[in-house]
Amino acid sequence: MEKCIGCELCAWACPADAIYVEGADNTEEARYSPGERYGRVYQINYLRCIGCGLCIEACPTRALTMTNDYEMADDNRADLIYEKDRLLARCCPK
Repeated sequence: MEKCIGCELCAWACPADAIYVEGADNTEEARYSPGERYGRVYQINYLRCIGCGLCIEACPTRALTMTNDYEMADDNRADLIYEKDRLLARCCPK
């Protein structure tokens, strides 16, 4: 299960407008998070991110983390806009 409940508080807290969240309702047939909602669309634009950490403080479920393990260099700007599949922690490493 995902930790994100689609509340969009991280997006509201971001002063650089680097986060976009589109929440959706969980159903009994398809449950993605422990809450009533989940983040159906989740993007972080690392071209805009200033690394302030306000999004992490705003998240009520601690779905976001910030580490020193990153590299923000790329030859394609589109590759620095992370979609949900690149942001989710791996549950079952290979």
